[in-house]
Amino acid sequence: MPHPNLRKLQEKHFIKTHTAGGKKFFLVHDPRVAVELLTKAGKIDEGRLFEIDELLEDLHQQPISKASVKGKKD
Repeated sequence: MPHPNLRKLQEKHFIKTHTAGGKKFFLVHDPRVAVELLTKAGKIDEGRLFEIDELLEDLHQQPISKASVKGKKD
């Protein structure tokens, strides 16, 4: 059975796991994918999204705007 923390990361789309040949492989997604999905699901509010956008701007990365989250199709 997968570790509970890994399962939570999978559920929130931060990682994906796959087992083949007795080995476990991990794919780490761009965190923007998870943030956009969590925002769409109402699990990240506008205030938290604003804080995330500020951090991204400080890191010279494109912010995840509310409009881009609403404009994306599922």
